[in-house]
Amino acid sequence: MNYLNISYPDVNNGSGCRVTLWVAGCPHHCPECHNPESWDFNNGNTFTEKEIYDILEISKLDYITGLTISGGDPLVENNYETLLNFLNIITTLQDSSFNTNCKLKKTIWLYTGYVW
Repeated sequence: MNYLNISYPDVNNGSGCRVTLWVAGCPHHCPECHNPESWDFNNGNTFTEKEIYDILEISKLDYITGLTISGGDPLVENNYETLLNFLNIITTLQDSSFNTNCKLKKTIWLYTGYVW
């Protein structure tokens, strides 16, 4: 999975002050899309453990109320497995390599082109 950016503090993509992961790739190509540069799956950089660690560290900040995942479309087949692994780490925080001992207790918002 590629990502375009990790932005914070972000007050435009969910309630409160958030950290937002911008995932690359979207096959929907919706008319009037506000982020058409995210359509190409090859744009951006490879999403690795470093980015997961960075998001976890940012999420620990008291003023960060949650995580937003946007794009592109995070739920398309090209991104799904990596995204699921990332969310498992975020929600359980059981990976000792991140040296964190507490639940983050942050909300997670995910924007997709699929129907809710």
